[in-house]
Amino acid sequence: MFSSRILLFIALAASVFVLSYWGRRLPGGHSPRIATALSILLTFVLVAMVFVPTIFRPREIVAAPPDAVRNWVETNLVVVPEVETARATLALPLLGAAGERRLVMVGENSHLADEFGRLKVELLRQLHADGRLACIVLEASTIGCHLLEQELSRTEGEGDGLSRLPPLLQTRHVVDLLAFVRSTYDTDTPVRLFGCDIQLYQEDYLPLGQVLADLLGPIDPDLAAAVAERIPDYVKHLQPWRSEGKDAAVAAVAADIEEHYRRSRQVDGEQLDPPGKYDLFLSRAILRNAAYLSRMQQSDYVGGYTLREHGMAENVRRLRAELGRDAGIFVWAHNDHVSKSCAGRGLVGTGTSEAMQQLRQMFQVESMGAILDRTMPGEVYAVGMFAATGKLGPGPDGNTYAVRDLRADSLEFLTRAEDAFATGLIFDPVSRPNDGVMHEHAVAQLRNGVTWYRSILAAEYDAVIVVQEVSPIDIVSP
Repeated sequence: MFSSRILLFIALAASVFVLSYWGRRLPGGHSPRIATALSILLTFVLVAMVFVPTIFRPREIVAAPPDAVRNWVETNLVVVPEVETARATLALPLLGAAGERRLVMVGENSHLADEFGRLKVELLRQLHADGRLACIVLEASTIGCHLLEQELSRTEGEGDGLSRLPPLLQTRHVVDLLAFVRSTYDTDTPVRLFGCDIQLYQEDYLPLGQVLADLLGPIDPDLAAAVAERIPDYVKHLQPWRSEGKDAAVAAVAADIEEHYRRSRQVDGEQLDPPGKYDLFLSRAILRNAAYLSRMQQSDYVGGYTLREHGMAENVRRLRAELGRDAGIFVWAHNDHVSKSCAGRGLVGTGTSEAMQQLRQMFQVESMGAILDRTMPGEVYAVGMFAATGKLGPGPDGNTYAVRDLRADSLEFLTRAEDAFATGLIFDPVSRPNDGVMHEHAVAQLRNGVTWYRSILAAEYDAVIVVQEVSPIDIVSP
């Protein structure tokens, strides 16, 4: 879309052309000079109207943070010299601060930074070494992660199953993540993979009927046969999304599975064996997500985003109930999803682009982290991750772009450290200052290092990590 300035430029340039054209047709010998003078005058007006407002536009005054805040940051800053030392310098303090909380969510303000993924893998290794990791939850579809987990268990190739994940997770650090998950299969504490997202990635739902039939076959062959018969009708309705009948089709099968789930817990007090119980849980989650997806596709931006956050939160909450409260769960997602509060959020600037408008609308929506923190009080530990400098990418156009220059009152500026890989702050409710930009209205980079926003960071996260210099993700062809 054209900005108002570009349209103004086009309109005035056209005016210059028209006046010049008709000026040459004025009677008298001096008409070319008149036309030239008019052209010069209008060009001057054009330049003044377009560029002078930019030159003299009032700029926001960026004040240095209060001394109390800077002193607190200097005293409590955790410095990670290099990623290989992150387990000792960062993971252990974070785990100590998390205490008994077993649901750890670690975000990132961009999916396009390689260092975020590398750091998360190191945190996961420490969690597993401490016996606090049973499942990794990815911002990917439930059905996609289930199929990925199947491939990991029966093959040994590097990157096997990577195509089941969203494109932004088909990276070198995710290959390292999958190698780590596979290495746990021969230990006493194997790690599961679970996708909590509702969005449609790749063609996840096309094999829906077969996947459900495979999951349910060992549990109830008759139910599996019924699913295989009905679900293809549902799949036909996935494109186009607004076709009639899809919700009724999935609701009928979901009701049968829910009834079986209820009976499996009541008949003669018998329980399904653990694998069968988890497969039934997965079947319910996959169908529930398909229903969410249908509703999302028929909603506006805010409605669809709201459904997505609630669906993701419900998936994680039910997973927690399935695995038990003592099971360690690590959620790998964007900062937008793991944030525990939107209170006080607001964009810095008055941009009117469609993307900026959507971000403002997003601030009205309760995030997955906020929903979980509200419904599971005292059980969630959220960590936000940001970038100070460097480059991100590749974007949709294949290009990379630089993280914008830092503001003096920003989180990233306050947590700078020479020659460090990353820095961190743990928001101890007792010792942190009660005023200043760090805790009342912090400024940080919201998305992809190009948008600033204000928030109460200590309300959004229990801790923050700032990678000092980031680089583009390394895409791996599956």
